[in-house]
Amino acid sequence: TTAAAGYSVRKIRAAYSGNAMKVRRASDSDEADVAFDDSGKVSSASGISVTSGDYSGTMTLGAFLSGTTGHVTILYDQVGTLNATNSTAAKQPYLRTAGSTTIGDTVELMFDTGTNQYLSTAFDHSNSDDSRTQLVVTQVNSSVHATDHYGLIGARYYQAYGTEIYYRNGYYTWSIGEASSNSYQELVSSNGARAGQKDIVIASYEPSLSSNEQKIRVNQTLTQTNCTKDVNDYGYGPLQIGRRWAYQSDGATDRTYYGNVYEVIVWASALSATNAAAAETNTMAYFSIASL
Repeated sequence: TTAAAGYSVRKIRAAYSGNAMKVRRASDSDEADVAFDDSGKVSSASGISVTSGDYSGTMTLGAFLSGTTGHVTILYDQVGTLNATNSTAAKQPYLRTAGSTTIGDTVELMFDTGTNQYLSTAFDHSNSDDSRTQLVVTQVNSSVHATDHYGLIGARYYQAYGTEIYYRNGYYTWSIGEASSNSYQELVSSNGARAGQKDIVIASYEPSLSSNEQKIRVNQTLTQTNCTKDVNDYGYGPLQIGRRWAYQSDGATDRTYYGNVYEVIVWASALSATNAAAAETNTMAYFSIASL
C-alpha cells in the first residue's frame, strides 16, 4: 500500500484496470496498448488497442507482432500515474522470449548496451527527507562486461547525487551519495548475481535511523552497513530503468543494463525486513524461482 510506482509484465495490483504497456512494432511503427491476458500476464494472447497506424488484423499481441519485433514506448504505472516512457526509437527496450526476439507466452523486457535502451519517468525518488525501497526482478546476460558499471535502476547526475542499483563484477551494488561533499558510499551484495538466472534485488535507505542504514537483499540474503550519507537528487535526472549516467565520479562509462528486466517497484518508504522478505518471496514464487 505504500508503493509509489510499479511496472511489470504481470498484473501486480488486483484493483488495477489499465493496460500493461504500449508497444511499437518495428515493421511500420504502428503502436498499440497491451492488456494483460486472462492469467494476468503479458503474452501473445494479450488483447491490444491500436493507438496509431492502420493495423486492423486480429487484436492480439501475437498477431500484431507476427514477423516483426515489439519495442516498449510506455510502461504504465500500476500504482499511480508515473508512467515510464521513451520516445526515442533506438533506445526503446524490446520484448523477447528466451532465445528469440519475437513475442511468446512469457514476455521480458530486454535492455541492451548495444542500442542504449532504457525507460524513464520524472519520478523524484531521491531527496534528503525520503525513505525508499526499490524491488527489481532481473536476469543478467552472461556476455556483460564484468569490470564496468551496468545501470539497473536509478536517478542521478553525478555519483554523489541520488541513489542507484547497478551490476558490476558479478554483484549488484547500491550506491548512495552526499551532494554537499561530492562523495558517495557503495554497498555490495554478499550474494552475487547469476548469469542467465533470475534475481530479486531489494535496496532500502532508512534516514529515520540514527545510523542512516543502507540495506540490500539479493535472493533473500541481507547485507547492511551504516552510513552518514543523505539522499539528494540535486534536481537532475528522472528515475531510469536500465541505464547508468555517464558522468560518474568513479570514472565509470555510460552503461545500460544488459539483461532482462521483468518488474520494477519503488516504495515510498523503506520496507521492514519482514515486509521485504514477504515481497521477495511472493515475487520469486510468481516467477517460479523460489528454489534458486
